Amino acid sequence: MVELRTIGGDQVDRFLARVPLENWENSCFRSPRYGEMCSSLAKCFNSWVKDECFLPITSMLDQIRKKMMSMATERRKDSKGWATILCPQMELKLAERIEKARSLDMIRFDDYVFQVISKNSELC
Repeated sequence: MVELRTIGGDQVDRFLARVPLENWENSCFRSPRYGEMCSSLAKCFNSWVKDECFLPITSMLDQIRKKMMSMATERRKDSKGWATILCPQMELKLAERIEKARSLDMIRFDDYVFQVISKNSELC
């Protein structure tokens, strides 16, 4: 960041001030990170199995398998309480989008081409 500000000066500061917070990584990922933040899938996996990587290969694989099974079991238990196939967060998003789409009209041009018309300009 310091290097960007050194090169870009006030322009970088003005740009960052104009960027809405929802476009910043930390504001988008509101869920817990479990103390780990990685920039790649490999780093993420390696941090997840950091305790197992010093074990002999067969023990390491067995511990990773147990860890994955525990995680799958927890997720299955959580999903048993869902009313639909979608998770509650996606169900809420779907309901919001359906409600917004109620005011849209559609014209079918052929089997694959449609035109969507909005009477409300904020949806387009």
